[in-house]
Formats: sequence, C-alpha cells, structure tokens
Amino acid sequence: MKIMDSIASKILIYLFNNQELNFEFKITKEIDCNYDSCSKNINLLKSLGMINSVHRGQMNVITLTKKGKSIAEKLNKIDKLL
Repeated sequence: MKIMDSIASKILIYLFNNQELNFEFKITKEIDCNYDSCSKNINLLKSLGMINSVHRGQMNVITLTKKGKSIAEKLNKIDKLL
C-alpha cells in the first residue's frame, strides 16, 4: 500500500511508537532511509504542522504535535491491520 510505504508515514509511526528523544539521524537509521530523503520529509511534516523540532546542542529533537499525534495514531492502527 503506497501511503504506508511513504517515508513521511514511516516517520510519523516511528515517532508515535518511540516517545524518547528522537534526533533526525536516529530516525533516518531506524526507518532505513537515506538522510536527504528523511530530512526532506521531516521538513514537509514540519511545514504541515505535524512535528516540532527543538534545537538541543548540535542536534534537533523531533517530536509530534497534537495534530501529528492524532494522524500517527491512525496510521499506526492501519499499519497493524496490514
């Protein structure tokens, strides 16, 4: 299914299931994606208001917004059904 294969969906589901500190490089590694594609999708999700990015030291911590959490929860349920 195309939507579940998208990098943006994988990022949302990963963030939903992993409530710890999530950095961009860690997300890239965990969803098995190249850095450029992951970064592009993180920026897209930021512009859509689904994730926040807070600068900590030399890295950005990525978290879900309320809107992102709601969408990620639904995507996670669909993913489990497939």
